[in-house]
Amino acid sequence: MKKVILLLFIILSTSFIKSYGQQQQNVAPDSTNYTYWVEQMHNPNANFFDVQKAFNRYWANRKVTKGSGWKVFKRWEYMAQQRADFTGVLPAPISITRAFYDFKRKAGSTNSVFTGDWKCLGPFNSPGGYIGVGRINAIAFSPTDPQTLYIGAPSGGFWVTHNHGANWTPLTDNLPSLGVSAILIDKTNANTIYLGTGDRDAGDAAGIGVYKSTDGGSSWLQMNTGIVSATVGKIIQHPTQPQTLLAATSSGIAITTNGGLLWTLKNTGNFQDIQFNPSNPSIVYATASGAFYRSVDTGSTWTKITGFPTAVNRGAIGVGPSAPNVVYFLLSNSSNSAFAGFYKSTDAGLTFQLVVNSPNILAGDCAGTETNGQGWYDLAITVEPTDINTVYVGGVNIWKSTTGGTSWQVLSGWSPSGCAGQTVHADQHFFGISPINGRLYIGNDGGICYTADKGTKFTEIAQNIPIAQVYKIGQHPAYTNLLANGFQDNGSSYYDGNNKSWNLLMGGDGMTCAYDPIDNIVYSTLYYGDIYRTNNGIYNGKIAGNGTNNITETGGWVTPFIIDKSNSNVMFAGYNNIWRSQNCKATASNVRWEKITTQSWTKSINVIKQSTANPKILYYATENLLFRTDDCMATNVSFTTLSGYLPVKTKLITAIETHPTNENIVYIIARDQVFRSADKGLTWTEITLNLPAIYKSSIIYNKRINEGLYVGTDAGIYYKDNTMSSWVLFSTGLPVSVQVEDMAIYYDKNVLANDRIRAGTYGRGSWESSLFYSKPTAKFAVVNPSIAPNCTVQFQDQSSGIPSTYKWTFSGGTPSTSTDINPTVRYDIPGKWDVKLVVTNSMGADSVSMTSAVDISSTIIPTPAFATPLLKYCASEQPTITFSNSTDYCPTFYQWTVTPNNVHYLNGTSASSATPSLQFTQAGKYQVSLKTGNYNGTKIETKTDYIIVQGNKLPFEEQFTANLSAALSWQISNTKTGSATSWNIVTTPTPSGDNKALNANFFQTGANGTTRLITPSIDLTGQTNPVLSFKHAYALRDINAASDSLMVSVSADCGATWTRIFTGSENGHGTFATHAPTTTEFIPATKDDWSGGSFGPKSFEIDLTPWAGKDNVKLMFEAYSNNGNNLYLDNILVAAGTQTAPANLSEQVSIYPNPSEGIVNIESKWLKKKFHLDVMNWTGTTIQQRDITPAYDGLLNQINLSKMGKGIYYIRITAEQGVFLKKIVII
Repeated sequence: MKKVILLLFIILSTSFIKSYGQQQQNVAPDSTNYTYWVEQMHNPNANFFDVQKAFNRYWANRKVTKGSGWKVFKRWEYMAQQRADFTGVLPAPISITRAFYDFKRKAGSTNSVFTGDWKCLGPFNSPGGYIGVGRINAIAFSPTDPQTLYIGAPSGGFWVTHNHGANWTPLTDNLPSLGVSAILIDKTNANTIYLGTGDRDAGDAAGIGVYKSTDGGSSWLQMNTGIVSATVGKIIQHPTQPQTLLAATSSGIAITTNGGLLWTLKNTGNFQDIQFNPSNPSIVYATASGAFYRSVDTGSTWTKITGFPTAVNRGAIGVGPSAPNVVYFLLSNSSNSAFAGFYKSTDAGLTFQLVVNSPNILAGDCAGTETNGQGWYDLAITVEPTDINTVYVGGVNIWKSTTGGTSWQVLSGWSPSGCAGQTVHADQHFFGISPINGRLYIGNDGGICYTADKGTKFTEIAQNIPIAQVYKIGQHPAYTNLLANGFQDNGSSYYDGNNKSWNLLMGGDGMTCAYDPIDNIVYSTLYYGDIYRTNNGIYNGKIAGNGTNNITETGGWVTPFIIDKSNSNVMFAGYNNIWRSQNCKATASNVRWEKITTQSWTKSINVIKQSTANPKILYYATENLLFRTDDCMATNVSFTTLSGYLPVKTKLITAIETHPTNENIVYIIARDQVFRSADKGLTWTEITLNLPAIYKSSIIYNKRINEGLYVGTDAGIYYKDNTMSSWVLFSTGLPVSVQVEDMAIYYDKNVLANDRIRAGTYGRGSWESSLFYSKPTAKFAVVNPSIAPNCTVQFQDQSSGIPSTYKWTFSGGTPSTSTDINPTVRYDIPGKWDVKLVVTNSMGADSVSMTSAVDISSTIIPTPAFATPLLKYCASEQPTITFSNSTDYCPTFYQWTVTPNNVHYLNGTSASSATPSLQFTQAGKYQVSLKTGNYNGTKIETKTDYIIVQGNKLPFEEQFTANLSAALSWQISNTKTGSATSWNIVTTPTPSGDNKALNANFFQTGANGTTRLITPSIDLTGQTNPVLSFKHAYALRDINAASDSLMVSVSADCGATWTRIFTGSENGHGTFATHAPTTTEFIPATKDDWSGGSFGPKSFEIDLTPWAGKDNVKLMFEAYSNNGNNLYLDNILVAAGTQTAPANLSEQVSIYPNPSEGIVNIESKWLKKKFHLDVMNWTGTTIQQRDITPAYDGLLNQINLSKMGKGIYYIRITAEQGVFLKKIVII
């Protein structure tokens, strides 16, 4: 039954997703050829799906180019889709303001709790040109002071400077709308200011009419009666009647005659520009959707002027006092938002003539040859007051005409290379000429600049204006001073808190960004999921995106990606599916991605979240659907669909958060509601409570406080934890209705009060605050409360409320007081001692005392313990040894004794040092003693024959039943030209039956690596014929594979020089391998897999007679990897050789294998002088013969009979011991 219900839900949900993006609404029939979507973007009552459908129809068969307006719509679509309901209805512009103030009214006073201390991080400055601080829609001038300028940002508010841009001050942070597109400074009183709200050009902020200040911007009154939900694009003031204002708004032309108390709409439509005739204020010009309107009664009635193209979408009007009846009309066409024409009227707007319609001065290129533009979004014009023929036009770039529009010159370009002039940021939104100094001021997507020489040079003055539109932020987990941001229009940058600067990562539109937690790597993205990497401040390449490194999909406008919490080489990215890379730090072109989900739809993933408590758990959401996997690193990842369990099924999931320690707890935001699950998404509880019913973008958990949750919204940040029954506004210091898009927390490892929450806002840059805290409650724990005298005690703060100061008092301790969070205190005198802690923050103070918190024992005495790296040395070595000391319970003194006393203390140490360095000057065995003590008494540890400065007497034997520790004094070194392994003791069946052997793992390592095993010193004095023997096990990886090797060398000078005495490798005929070739990893299964078994050679014995009588002998076993299989050693033995050889020569010589495929080995340790070898066929005819001189390794020779053909042969050896004859069979 459950499966049936779930299947039904999936069908319904899939239908919802399809309808969510494909709703059939009332779309204009000509939307394929007309930019109907432009008009609807600015209509607050438009249905989201209507606008989206019109846009998709229009662009279905068009090429997207720079400056075409395509990207501008896509950002509007991203913002609008998240806020629209299931039917496509967008929130009313005034709804956020009403919900915000309704919350504040119901919440009442919050003086008893900390509600933030937010400070802006910026970015404050622009490097100019290509990269800016943010978009500016409006500029205004003081009527008397050229140093005073005003600007309006589409989602960043209203700002003023009194020093020509050196510093700017925000004046609307207490207003509920941050969008400003129009500014009017009263010409009769500069302290009276009118603001037109909303975003005229892209809809980034809702319009709520007009605000008015009569005190220079210190306080504001809402003046929107009659235009409550209107975006106001421009306001003009009657030159002789200052209370009469006209406004171009998204609802129509609005007029007030009483300074804004009441507005009356006189003509409906989306009006974006309006101008008085310079000499006759009764004549007014306005434009809406590319149409030109004229009024002769100060705006009471309007006439639409004809004679213009009908396929247009926006116009801009230019007038100048030097020729008051001349009117310029700049038009953008509706087919591609390119230049539709520059028109001129000489009769005060009654009739117009086309001046020119080329080049395309609204395009993004320098020559105006591109066919597209985005005039619907960026369109500006102004006229030189003293010269009607000098006109400036802004589209993507800046153009100028000195001929009344008949010819045009490009003044700047948007790209780093510029055009004919210098680089100025793209997308011009406002042109204005100062009435005092005649400078041209420009507002664009990057900020504000001016020219004092009519366009030859442009100077940026966008300093200290934090109006960046932030999509996402990335906080470095280990460094509070590193914060990456993705900005609309202005690329991606990172904040360096050490020098309070912002540094560019990449241009374009910046989206999701993240820091690698280990390496100095930061990732940033462009729209639709192009992920780029910067390493050590240097661009390091594109690692992901459609068509890059195996990815075959695009993502959303803001594509989510995350770095795995447990392995920073792993990254997950959300396109239409979840893609995983397990080598995201490889060379950019070598990064590989694999798709781990199998969704067939083309909807983009909007959220990815990995569990903090269990990184194997990964959640993701596609619009209103939620999924989870419990093993995101599996080879075949399986996801569980959680959508059927969601409490609301028609809302976009905008955020997911997980509990820091409980893997079962997860939180989601469904557009404007917040939910919590305690069983990984199977059941949900709503925790929205008193939060305002507005869009919520993000949720984060503060791990310092139980259920400490922050929610980011379109009107600030809210907080709640498990001690609270409702949410509080956590926005002190933030602009009132700042649009929060993303949040992150930095946790300080040492000082909790230094924890910070960071927020990225859309229009006011990035901000930070201390985390929420309340009046502290003091509490602490003693980590080691019972100790010996002279020891230190570790105290651990467990106070709640996030204290900012600590004051500890320790009776009997040193120090007696501390202000550390987790102090360490030494106690010298036995007894029970009290401890007190006082904690404070700005909300209050608390204290706690613990009686007898520390018990200093009167009976515990330190127990001496010491060790050295090696214990055995050559007699000639005079080794220098530094002793390690692990004595417990904090001794107050050390006393070392070495017997015999043939030692020197070095490096400033002495017999009373904790870790002395000693040189042993004579051969022999040394006893070492260490005496320690404390207030309670003393103890001594003595080790007899501990340091041995002489060789091991024979027999010397090692079966590797214990680790290669200091007691054994074996040494291992690796010479690495490839990927070498090292000798390790492993458990495997062995000939001795102890199941312990030494292993060099060549199966899992690359070629060309050598690992060396060196014995302790061996004393061969008094020996005449010492012999080395050992067992080995080995198999080829493949019959055709190259063999690994084992070499044995001997040194008579304690390892200074070496002589090789044995080389063993397999040639495919049983010369070294003890097991048949295997493509799997070779591990001996039985004793028979070792040398001397049924396959391969017997165990090797090597004559050491040349080194007999030496006392500083060492042996070295070198294993060389040729990318083969595993090699094992065991039962290494050096002993006196047998004094008499076997009576018969046949017992002294071994010939193998027999039968043979052609290669025959002849081996003997008794044949020490040259002998003669004959090979005869079955008739007794000699077919091969030679004289052989024996080698040290006992493997006398190999003979190859494979060319003789199959059959019976005889081998005859003639030596001083006699003659030996052996029959062999070649098969």
